[in-house]
Amino acid sequence: MKWPDIAAFVVAHTVAAGTYLVLFLVVPVLLGLVAVTLLLIGGIITGDMGGPLFLPGVFFLGLTYAGCVAAFGVLLFFLTGGIQLLRRRVRVSVWVPVVVVFPVVFTFLVMTRFGGVLLSLAVSAGFVTYWLAFSGSDAVLKWARSGNMYSF
Repeated sequence: MKWPDIAAFVVAHTVAAGTYLVLFLVVPVLLGLVAVTLLLIGGIITGDMGGPLFLPGVFFLGLTYAGCVAAFGVLLFFLTGGIQLLRRRVRVSVWVPVVVVFPVVFTFLVMTRFGGVLLSLAVSAGFVTYWLAFSGSDAVLKWARSGNMYSF
């Protein structure tokens, strides 16, 4: 790989990771803060704060969720990079991974008895978000580097 290709790869992954983290980490954190604030206001009004472990429990679950999102993001980085490198050798459409991901994830999760439809939808949504953001930004970077910036 040449330096411009490496730079485009890094920029495309940065855009994809940023999109993924905003959708699956920042938005849930903001919604969680609103929910906890409303629960605290309700606890102050009613005088029942939900027990001594309410806030540490919410904090621990939030950290667990953030850790899972970050770990899945690292897995998506390597998986997406591997698929992109494979696509350099084997010419397939950019939509093939999007179409294949749900049946593969669903079959794997059902066969291992780890999850079902909802978990496979969540995993597939994470992959599809990362893949489409990566592929889209990579295509825009290739288009910008080609010199044909005024023609679509």
